[in-house]
Amino acid sequence: MLREMATTNKHAGQRLREVREKLGINMRDVHDLSKRIAKSLRNRDYIVSPSRLSDIEAKGHTPNLYRLHALSLVYDCRLGKLLDFYGIADGRNGTRRSHRQ
Repeated sequence: MLREMATTNKHAGQRLREVREKLGINMRDVHDLSKRIAKSLRNRDYIVSPSRLSDIEAKGHTPNLYRLHALSLVYDCRLGKLLDFYGIADGRNGTRRSHRQ
């Protein structure tokens, strides 16, 4: 199960990189925009540093919810789309199975 999660996270990181590159923004841009978000929300947990983004994209590290929300705002996409990258249903379409099933 842990190996499967590590594979999912690495794949999710690659998909996040693809979204970022498609938008034509670099890691420093993400950092700067996430700092603006953090400032406006008065919460430093939203800051996505370039080193953290590199770990997320290349090493499959899992972003916390604040960073994932910041990335959805920076990338101008639904948070549910990014959650789906990690195999987490957003509760709207009901297509993913619960762990209880």
